[in-house]
Amino acid sequence: MRLRAHPDSHFTEHSTMRFSTITTLFTAAALVAAPAVAEAQFTVYTTFADFLSATSNVGTDSFDDLDAYGSYAGPLTRQAGTHNYTVSTNLPGFYIPDNAGDRWLSTNDFAHAITFSGFGSSVRGIGGYFFGTDVDGAPYQLTGLVLTATGKSGASYQTIVDGSMSFFGVVADEEILSFTVAAQEQLNANGPFMWPTANDVVIGNAATVVPEPSSFVLMLVGAAGLAFVVQRRRTT
Repeated sequence: MRLRAHPDSHFTEHSTMRFSTITTLFTAAALVAAPAVAEAQFTVYTTFADFLSATSNVGTDSFDDLDAYGSYAGPLTRQAGTHNYTVSTNLPGFYIPDNAGDRWLSTNDFAHAITFSGFGSSVRGIGGYFFGTDVDGAPYQLTGLVLTATGKSGASYQTIVDGSMSFFGVVADEEILSFTVAAQEQLNANGPFMWPTANDVVIGNAATVVPEPSSFVLMLVGAAGLAFVVQRRRTT
């Protein structure tokens, strides 16, 4: 890039070259010194016990307070332990299957996803039982479920599970903004169809880290020195 003429006659071509060289060196040094932006990491757990060991302050939403076989437009404001959150889907909204008093959260339209969001800033983990149900709300495994977790940085993790009633949990090293459950595309226009369904959703914070003895001693020393978070649903 060409520089403009300097009003000082002593600012010669040699000075311009020196200035350009110094600027380049400072720019290069700044690039080297700038910290690299680390990509968010997501860890998957397929058992509730393992998920518990990787999180803290875990709360569960069983959905048992919702009306059996009821329909809700949403979004719904929910709570899992101390964690408040929102769950949403497109109209015609949610459908609540009932299995001997055990209520589940599903959709009225099989093509619509369930999205969990609005967590507190300290939430790092979400999990639960995500599976498929048929038109009457009974467990039904026809195709896979697409599960997507998105973090505060915009990074996301997506996987496909088989649609059976099994636990899935994901823990991130940053704030989780949303978690989506959707059925894979179902190409048979005449059915049968499978609806995405969730039960016993769990939400948690990052695991509590217990400092090693040597670190704990240093912390105490530092502290001493400082003394001076519808029955049937639509099929179209």
